[in-house]
Amino acid sequence: MSPSNNPATNPRPKSGEVHHPGSNPERFRPSGKQIGGGIALVLLIWFIAVNRDEVELSYIFGTASVSLWFAMTIAAVVGAGIGAVLTSRTSKRRSATKASKKKQ
Repeated sequence: MSPSNNPATNPRPKSGEVHHPGSNPERFRPSGKQIGGGIALVLLIWFIAVNRDEVELSYIFGTASVSLWFAMTIAAVVGAGIGAVLTSRTSKRRSATKASKKKQ
């Protein structure tokens, strides 16, 4: 095996990876969405921890007395789920629109 073909002396990036000289490929750099999501998550956890009172919730079929933190956690999970579904549908619609424009 020649030295130029030796993986120990001439490592190649994996398929689909781009290595920029002088950069550290192992370093993680969060995106703006990840930073914003992290801040929102920390604020949500803090807000839930502070609001520990009992509240009366009225539903279509009745009422229930629950902890405010529980109601807020359920609302956050349902809201995140709805947001994920809507984001997924929007991105699929955009990619379908781009594909149909390329065909024309």
